[in-house]
Amino acid sequence: MKRDKLLLILILLLAFGLRVWGLGDRNLWWDEGFSAWIAQQPALQLIERTASDVHPPLYYLLLHLWQGATGGNEFALRFLSVAAGVLGVAFLYKLAAALGDRRAGWLAGFFLAISPFAVVWSQEMRMYTWAALWTTLGLWAAWGLWQTSRWRYWVVYVLACVAALWTLYLTVTLLVITNVAFLAAWQHRRWNRSLLLRWFAAQAAVVALFLPWLLFMVPRAFFGWFAAESFSPVFFLQLYATTLAAGVSENLERFLLPTLAVMAILVAVTIPLWRRSRGGDQRAGLVMLLAGLILPAALVYLGALPFDLFYSVRLAPRYFFPLAVCFYSLLALGLAAEAQRRRWLVAAATGIVTVTALLGLIGVQSGHVRRDLYDSLTGMLQAYRQPGDAVVLHSDKDWPVFAAQYDESWTGVPNAWRVDADSAAGLLEPIWEASEGIWLVMTPEAAQTDPQAQVRGWLETHALAARTWDYGDNTLGFYARTAQRQEKLNETGPAFAVPPKAAMVPPADDPLDAAWLPLRRYASGDTIHLALFWRAPPDGDLRVILHGPVEREIAVAPADLPDTGGRQQVDVHLTSDLPPGRYQVAVQTAGGQEQPVGSLALIWPPTVRGASAGEIDHPLDLRLGPSIRLVGYDLAQQDVASGESLDLTLYWQTDKPLTARYKVFTHLLGEIYNASAGNFIWGQVDSEPAGGQAPTTAWTPGEIVADRYTIPVAVDAPSGQYTLEIGLYGLVNGERLTVVAADDQPLGDAVKLSTVTVRPVGVD
Repeated sequence: MKRDKLLLILILLLAFGLRVWGLGDRNLWWDEGFSAWIAQQPALQLIERTASDVHPPLYYLLLHLWQGATGGNEFALRFLSVAAGVLGVAFLYKLAAALGDRRAGWLAGFFLAISPFAVVWSQEMRMYTWAALWTTLGLWAAWGLWQTSRWRYWVVYVLACVAALWTLYLTVTLLVITNVAFLAAWQHRRWNRSLLLRWFAAQAAVVALFLPWLLFMVPRAFFGWFAAESFSPVFFLQLYATTLAAGVSENLERFLLPTLAVMAILVAVTIPLWRRSRGGDQRAGLVMLLAGLILPAALVYLGALPFDLFYSVRLAPRYFFPLAVCFYSLLALGLAAEAQRRRWLVAAATGIVTVTALLGLIGVQSGHVRRDLYDSLTGMLQAYRQPGDAVVLHSDKDWPVFAAQYDESWTGVPNAWRVDADSAAGLLEPIWEASEGIWLVMTPEAAQTDPQAQVRGWLETHALAARTWDYGDNTLGFYARTAQRQEKLNETGPAFAVPPKAAMVPPADDPLDAAWLPLRRYASGDTIHLALFWRAPPDGDLRVILHGPVEREIAVAPADLPDTGGRQQVDVHLTSDLPPGRYQVAVQTAGGQEQPVGSLALIWPPTVRGASAGEIDHPLDLRLGPSIRLVGYDLAQQDVASGESLDLTLYWQTDKPLTARYKVFTHLLGEIYNASAGNFIWGQVDSEPAGGQAPTTAWTPGEIVADRYTIPVAVDAPSGQYTLEIGLYGLVNGERLTVVAADDQPLGDAVKLSTVTVRPVGVD
């Protein structure tokens, strides 16, 4: 017994370690931002808001309570999912052990513990891991309810099913699965009337406890989007299988062989398991697991088909997760049953399953680097916003991510707009007249929806004074409307405070009180937005010193601060020539002592495969801006059908370290006007190099960077000849870099790479 408990504890510790590792190393994404934002709302408002959302409120209410108890930092909020993930491993052990034996329980718990699919969603601030926990409890309790008349199983089953439905609507399949399996169990029980009454009472209790939410939700429900993407059944099956086996949903071909091997093992152990369970409780358990493996996936498949008349979900692997425990249980039961007869084959099969999971873990866990997207920006905004100021977010595409880190009032420029002079004025004029000034937060999407910078231009025209700060992808600007606000341009607002995690500087002759490093880890090419807090303006220039594998010193002009001091931002560019390692950061005023203000770990950015000149299919020698060179490209196809994609690889090189970040644009230009896009573009991808994994500031001089793109061709693109063009534009200002040939001849601001033929679908 001690050995059994020890092994289970080790599995749980493994699950915990994998789920906590790197928990804070990623930025919030849209859905997580929404979770964090809605958890900040009062409980009644939260419930009202989720009635019109695609998910019910239970997880958000749990997150609301958790946030109140632990604070609002991302690590703490994600930890709620970690807890559900580890509990899920424990209860999956109980489920598999009940259906088989302890060996099956250990294997099932181990497979779930190391599953990349489970690890990823146990690190997300979303409800899917909690839904998986409730479904696991429901399956375990249903099995117990069929075996015994103990009321605890009845209560757990009802509560688990209700909790699942209040967490994720898709878990309605739990009721279907357990009822299908109940028929097999009841038949074996010789139509036991008492069992039938208990079971019907449980179903009635579940409906009664979920019905109030349905009655509240249905009149308020709003499902405002439809799935537009089509997919083949073969692709769906490959996605489902790869997600279960390797936990990845991209680059499926890389995991084709390991996935096929795992699925072959599943079939090979399930068939004899089914044959040996001719009738009886074991057959009912297998029916339950097989139904859990098939029915939810079938529902996701049907729900994601692009029906024009019905609401459709987008095909997303996360919808597979709540009942993925059936896959791990079935695999474990089959392997455990075969272990007595084919020990070495089972060991080899377990090794294949484990190695496949570990390969997936490496793929999904490596390369995460948290970036300072809104930390410093919102810190500056909170420090200097005055009571009469307004805030405008332009555009509001990723508004939940911003709102999760800034809980004050703001107005968004709709991302669906194509901003022109009239729409910019219509939005800004009432805000302008009602405020002392406007803070403008500009995101990269603003360059797409407002290419002429109408919003910023309107504010620059009307403002008496302005200030701007750059934060990588984003820009913060303030525009004063009144003379009184202009006079307080450099004064901190009433919400100004030194961040709790700032490094306090010991009292000395220098007027520096504290310093704040937003992150603990930075990638080569990032910028440190070091915040210095002064009780009085410093005298003379400053020096920021990095002590580490090498020494780096940055001279900084003194900030324009009032006599009462304030917050100064110092931008330190971590250029690609700085070696990785741990660095101590210090600040020194003119004539003062060097003051340590914090430390950071500098790491290389996620690895992006380089290239040699001999690998490039189409060599080029074009210069974009003063230092960047396009040395060639590969184009996998020059003949595509409407709705297909072009595979393009660009090869870049820089002559020296870069301090500015640029985005690549790729356009498929036709001769016919695209009315839906408002231009001649029929295929487009805009991205930082390598999907943001190789920003230009991280490029090493002389190294060739391979930069891949998959450019979707519009489904309604007319047949004909198209031009593929690419170029670079500033991440902050949106200005394109000029292109110059090797003979110094200017070529405009775009590179025309090749001609592409687009043909109708079905025509070869």
